[in-house]
Amino acid sequence: MAAQATQVQSGAVTLVACLMLAACTDRPTAAPPSPKPPAAQRLVGVPTVVDADTLVINGRAVKLWGIDAPARDARCADANGVAWPCGEHAAAALTHRLDGRSVNCDPRGAVEANPVVALCRLNGNDVGKWLVMHGWALDAAQSRGAYGPLGRAAAGERRGIHGGPPVAPATEAQ
Repeated sequence: MAAQATQVQSGAVTLVACLMLAACTDRPTAAPPSPKPPAAQRLVGVPTVVDADTLVINGRAVKLWGIDAPARDARCADANGVAWPCGEHAAAALTHRLDGRSVNCDPRGAVEANPVVALCRLNGNDVGKWLVMHGWALDAAQSRGAYGPLGRAAAGERRGIHGGPPVAPATEAQ
């Protein structure tokens, strides 16, 4: 019986030794996680305004997702049919809103596209939404109506491109 106990102990010691040796040997490891898509997807920087729905960030053209705004040289008619430079006013409104501050833009589609279509935020606030709300852009089909109520409200109140040129406030006599 003593011989059997010695064999069991010897077998147990051998098993433990084998397990320890296996733990110390090189084994294949899991593949490292896939790298992030090119340019880490998000575009961040202080934009240059091309027109009310197109920015340039770090040399990349960015089309604001979900909106359609007039080109910088576009003209709109006021209530009396008089043309005014609504595209220039829309671009100026966006430039004023951004005020030289950095935006974060998350691409919505192919990052390689030129321009890249992206949802851009200023301090966490959707830039396209702001443009529609203030009447400087329209809700585009790609947004699936996300900005529709805001656009209808802006049109109803004749804000931005839905009205006429902005009127400078009168200065009070001193």
